[in-house]
Amino acid sequence: MGGIKIKYKIAIIYTVLTAAVLCIVSTFIYIVTSIHRKNEFFGRLHSRASIAAEFRFLQSEVDARLFEEISRKHLQALPEEREWVFDADEAGREKLLVLLDSLEIPASFLNSLLENSYAEHESNRTQTVGIRYDHRGKEHLVMVSAFDEAGKGLMTYLFRVLFTGVLVSVAVVYLLGLIYAGSILKPIAQIIQKVNRITASNLHLRLEVHEPPDELADLALTFNRMLDRLETSFDIQHNFISNASHELNNPLTAIVGESEVALSKNRDAEEYRQSLEVISREASRLERITLNLLKLAQTSYNDQGLVVERFRLDELLLEIKKDINENNPGNKVQLDFSNAREEERLYLAGSRSLIKIALTNIAENASKFSANNDVELGLYDKGPEIMVRIWDRGVGIPENELKYIYDPFFRASNVRNIKGFGIGLPLAYKIMSLHGGRIRVESVENEGTVFELYFPLGAAADFR
Repeated sequence: MGGIKIKYKIAIIYTVLTAAVLCIVSTFIYIVTSIHRKNEFFGRLHSRASIAAEFRFLQSEVDARLFEEISRKHLQALPEEREWVFDADEAGREKLLVLLDSLEIPASFLNSLLENSYAEHESNRTQTVGIRYDHRGKEHLVMVSAFDEAGKGLMTYLFRVLFTGVLVSVAVVYLLGLIYAGSILKPIAQIIQKVNRITASNLHLRLEVHEPPDELADLALTFNRMLDRLETSFDIQHNFISNASHELNNPLTAIVGESEVALSKNRDAEEYRQSLEVISREASRLERITLNLLKLAQTSYNDQGLVVERFRLDELLLEIKKDINENNPGNKVQLDFSNAREEERLYLAGSRSLIKIALTNIAENASKFSANNDVELGLYDKGPEIMVRIWDRGVGIPENELKYIYDPFFRASNVRNIKGFGIGLPLAYKIMSLHGGRIRVESVENEGTVFELYFPLGAAADFR
C-alpha cells in the first residue's frame, strides 16, 4: 500500500480486520450448526430405528391393515430411507458385514454396534445408525440409513446467508471506515494546509493548539517549536549579516579613506607613519571583528543543532561589557552583581552564543537610545530563576507601541531618526523563548526603559 493515502489505508486495514472477525464468527456459527444438524439427525435415526424395529416385530402380531395405518401416521418416510434387521448370531453378523461392505461403511461400525449397542456413520450423502434390539429374549441388529435433505438444504441456506452477510458487512464497514478515517484525519489535513501557507516571509505564523491536549495538539506544538527554531535561525542569519556589514564597514571605510588621503599627494615620513598606524589599527580591529564573527558562526551550531553548554552568566556579562567598550568607548554601562552572590546559582545551561546575542542587543540599544547616559546591567537571584536587569535613562518607548516591540523590523516612532534595523528585540525574544525564559518590559517615554530577562535555572532548552 505504498502509494495509497492514509485515509484509505486505515479504511482497508479496518475492513480487513472486521472481515476476518466476521469470517471467524460465521465459520464458527456454520460449524456449530452443522454439528448440531448432524447430531440431531442421528438422534432422529436412532429413534427411527427403535420405532421401526418395534413396528416390524409388531407387524406379525397385529392385523396388517392396522399396521399399515399406524405406520403411515407415525412413521413418515425420510428421503432415501432404508431399514435392515439381522439376527445377532454369527450368520446375521456375516450378512451385516457384507451389507456394510456394499455400502462402503467400515467394519468398525459392527464392532461399535456389538460393544456399545449403538453405532453411527456419515458418508458423503447419507447417515446411518445401528442399534441392538431385544425381542422376546432374542437379540437383533437393526440398521437405518437416510438422507437429511432438509438439514442439507438448511446448511446451504445458512451458508448463503452468512456469505452474503459478510460481503454486505465488509462493504458497509469500508464505507464507514472511509468516513471515520476522513473525520480523524481532517485536523491533520488542516495542519498540513496551514503549514503549507508558512514561508520564509511569514515564519511568525503559528498553528493553533487545541484543548484538551492530545496527539494532534502535540503535533501542532511540535510544528510550532520547529517554526520557533527556524524563525530564530533566520533572525540570527539576518542579524549576523546586518552586524557583519555594519561592523566590517567602519574599519574598511577608515582603511580606504586613510589610504586615499596618504596617496593623494607626496607626504613626509611622519605623515606616512601616522597613516600606516591608522591603517594598522583599523586592520587589527577588522581582524578582531572578523574573528569574532567567525567564532559566532562556528560556535552557534554543531552537526546536531545549537550548541548547549553550561556557563556562568556573570562572566558572560563581563564579556558583553568588554565588547560594548570596544565598539562604543563612550558608553556608561555599569555592572552590578551585588544581588546574585551565590556562585552556583550563576550557572545557566543553554546556547551561550545566542544568549550573548540577546543580552548584547538589548544592552547596546539601552546605550544607543539613551545617548550614552547611565545604563545598569545587573544580576538578580529570583529563586527558581535568575534575572538580568538592563535599565537606562533614555528616550523610552511610547506606551501605545509597547505591544509591537517584538514584531520584526518594528521601530518606535521616537527613535526612527536613530540608525537601527528593528530586529534586535524580536531576536532576543525568540532566543529567550527557546531557553524557556521570559522578558518583562517597563518604559516611560522620555524617562527610560527597564528590561528584565528571566532565565530558568537547571534546565537546558530543547533545540533538537
